[in-house]
Amino acid sequence: MEGGAIAQVCLRNGVGFAAVKSVSDHLFSARQAEEYFDFGQALEALGRVVLPLARALQEV
Repeated sequence: MEGGAIAQVCLRNGVGFAAVKSVSDHLFSARQAEEYFDFGQALEALGRVVLPLARALQEV
């Protein structure tokens, strides 16, 4: 929702906008122990992807 609001303002003002989102919600289930989500590990992995993407977007 926040990204949509920012995108709308950027569009109205002729400013380029890109958003990269990550879902961190964990749905509880009977297999929760098997589906454990390590948020710190996920952030590290995301950083390995997002930083090169951001650098590439700067060159466009």
